[in-house]
Amino acid sequence: MAILVPGRLTDLSWSHAFGTCRVSMHKMAEERYPGAQITSVTDTDVTNDLFSSRVEHWVQQGYNLIVGSSFDYQDDLLAASLKYPNVSMIHVTGYLTGGANFAQVDAKMYQPQYLAGFVAGSMTKTDHICYIKSFDFALTKRWFNAYALGARRANPNAKFTVMHTNSWIAHTDKDIARGATNAMAQHDCDIISGSINEDDMYLESMDQGRLTTGFQTDWSPYIGEQVLISTKFNWEALLMPFVDEIIVNGSLASIDRHQWRGMDDLVCDVSQCSVRVPLSIRDEVEVLRQGFIHNNSKVFCGEIRDNEGTVRVPSGTCLDNNAGALQANAFEWHMEGTTNLGLYQLPERACNAGSFHTYDALTNTLNCFPCPAGNFARISQPGQCTPCNANFYSKEGAGSCTICPSGEFSNPGASSCSAPSKWWAYLVGVLCGLVALLLIVFLFAVCCFYSKRRYNLRLAPKRGRVIAVFTDVEKSTELTHSLGNNMKKAMSLHNKVITRNIRKFRGYSPKNLGDGYFIVFSSVTKAVQFCTQTQMDLVHQDWPQALLAHPLCQEECDESGDHVLFRGLRVRMGMDVGYPSQYIYNRLLSTYDYSGNVINKAARIEGAGYGGWVLMTTEVMEEAAPNLKSTVFHKENMMKLKGIAEPVRLWSAWEPPLQRRRVRGLESSEKAQVHLEEGDDTPNSSPNTPRKIFGHPDQLFDIVAPKDEPQVEKSGTPLSHTSESSLCSSPDEDEQIVDDSPKSPTLTISVAPAGLPSQPEGEAPQFAKYRLSKPSGMTVNTERSTLSTHPHIREMKGKSSSERVITFDDIGKDRRSDDDHKAGSAAEHGDDAQSMV
Repeated sequence: MAILVPGRLTDLSWSHAFGTCRVSMHKMAEERYPGAQITSVTDTDVTNDLFSSRVEHWVQQGYNLIVGSSFDYQDDLLAASLKYPNVSMIHVTGYLTGGANFAQVDAKMYQPQYLAGFVAGSMTKTDHICYIKSFDFALTKRWFNAYALGARRANPNAKFTVMHTNSWIAHTDKDIARGATNAMAQHDCDIISGSINEDDMYLESMDQGRLTTGFQTDWSPYIGEQVLISTKFNWEALLMPFVDEIIVNGSLASIDRHQWRGMDDLVCDVSQCSVRVPLSIRDEVEVLRQGFIHNNSKVFCGEIRDNEGTVRVPSGTCLDNNAGALQANAFEWHMEGTTNLGLYQLPERACNAGSFHTYDALTNTLNCFPCPAGNFARISQPGQCTPCNANFYSKEGAGSCTICPSGEFSNPGASSCSAPSKWWAYLVGVLCGLVALLLIVFLFAVCCFYSKRRYNLRLAPKRGRVIAVFTDVEKSTELTHSLGNNMKKAMSLHNKVITRNIRKFRGYSPKNLGDGYFIVFSSVTKAVQFCTQTQMDLVHQDWPQALLAHPLCQEECDESGDHVLFRGLRVRMGMDVGYPSQYIYNRLLSTYDYSGNVINKAARIEGAGYGGWVLMTTEVMEEAAPNLKSTVFHKENMMKLKGIAEPVRLWSAWEPPLQRRRVRGLESSEKAQVHLEEGDDTPNSSPNTPRKIFGHPDQLFDIVAPKDEPQVEKSGTPLSHTSESSLCSSPDEDEQIVDDSPKSPTLTISVAPAGLPSQPEGEAPQFAKYRLSKPSGMTVNTERSTLSTHPHIREMKGKSSSERVITFDDIGKDRRSDDDHKAGSAAEHGDDAQSMV
């Protein structure tokens, strides 16, 4: 199934509703028909001239159901149905009929429009509502008239001003949508609504303090309480029966192919009212809504007069809720009390180059006038044209100025040129102009230099507490040696992201630290926002392909494949809040610097993290969390930091799309350690559950269950000892290293060190193997990659150059912290023990 829409899925309107519908239908089809192969796609931004070629494309790809969701698509879709009789075609909002493979469907959107108008009429304080239509034909007039009838029911004194733009989609022409909204704002209406499939018009009206009503999607979660109520579509309720028919019977031959359904079939509805709407009005809206759902209430009941006083629906009669009755009425009229301003034209486009214009928003009147001689306008300008510079001239209605012929000159705003009276006067003028230009350029450069420096100094904390932030690019030295110029390009992108966000979140960077930054903030919230936003921005940079091909920078996704977790350079970030011991001002360079425990502690925190992580102290988290509702904070372990006397509780911060980095970091980073919070006696999984706790491309660490203790699911089926696959691509089978030698209950860690020498063809690489005797009570937590106890290393002896056996004591009563354990084992046994811990 391919659904073709004219706009973007983020338009919060028509296209967004169809994108949501496609996802829902796909899920329902998979649940109803588990044996069927279901494939669906939403094709966006399909303009009228591209529609036929896009239909051809999806048919060639084997799609057997094409849905066209725009009124303008119907002629081309009908022609395609005749060309491909074995492909089912469904058109939404049209009126044409076709063969057995062509269906025409629509929703009774005038019903929820009536309810939206009722809320608008109840809430207006000026008794004046402005309404912007996309086009001026029967369909959009039917929607508006229903809206106006609802408003008149709540407020008989309500009046309306309407205009149209001849455009469904605002994002393809934002200037027209916003220009029409600004024109409406010149009237005394306090509510601006309409039927344009994009949020730009409505956002503009809200920026001007107006209220609005949403169109075709519930806007309240995205825009706010200024949206009084929204109409919305549930297209899956209308289209899913067609999908069922095609899956079961293979065609549309036995289903009604001309359907027009409304609120009683749940095809369309309204959202909940904003908190600004009083409860009494909400109750009235719900009563009217239930009437449409259960009682087949009618909207167009007389007496109804148009804006010229003609009776369109006689008193005591109603138009039936069917397509024939409403289309027979044609709706080529506007409701009583409506002022129709006609087509809105963007003045800059309606008037030609070489002209200026005047526009009266109250009457929607545009007048264009040619530029007088000596002036020009590349595009039409409001009020007046631009005079030509000296030594240029122009005629009336010119779009640009012409340079004077050699040996002639002119004054600014001249319509012709003339020869100079003395050659030296011309020369002096040129020299003076050059000197003045150079002086202006020099002064401008100086002003820009000192202005930028003064601006940066204004953001530098000069007293009180600071939030110190350190950043560092993981494995930058290795990447520089491997990638050369590509790494320089990557670092340039990295630096642009960092410096842009420093300005955006009002930070101050005293100095760069190689490939990292030292930044101070006055606001804890801004500091955390800087870090989390920078992590998001780095994922979406246009990194060099050579960088993305490197194992340390390649793209990694979450389990669903919907969110990219890592892509490009991976940056560690750490922060702390406190009072510096010194505020150092360098008068020569006009810069500030800072020193003290808070600075050192922030640097140590950054060094304790993984690439892509944001770490902070409890003080930072407690102050930032109440202000950052969408940011996720995770409690991490107590850590002993170098130079810091007491262990420090660390927290990590994540934007939701990157939250799975936390698990991936614990699984795949070289720094990943097995931790246990003190007092945490409850493991999250059985001790022998296979868990891949390290998965870095240049190292592979697997914890596997012993062969004599197979893991069994609840069903009783033994689990495979293979590791979890990568989120973005499946690992090679020969990466799974299992030591078959131990016969007693043990845990085995197989290590593939970085930089293995090349092996002769046909021979497997040599791995260092560590066999861990399993102490009592030791288990593996498959969710957090931690051990439920902290065993001591009793001995570590080598059996050969390629295998060592490490024995763990049961910890008993003498328990040490993770950091003490790691430090002791590293000092006693070297790097191999450090990596194993």
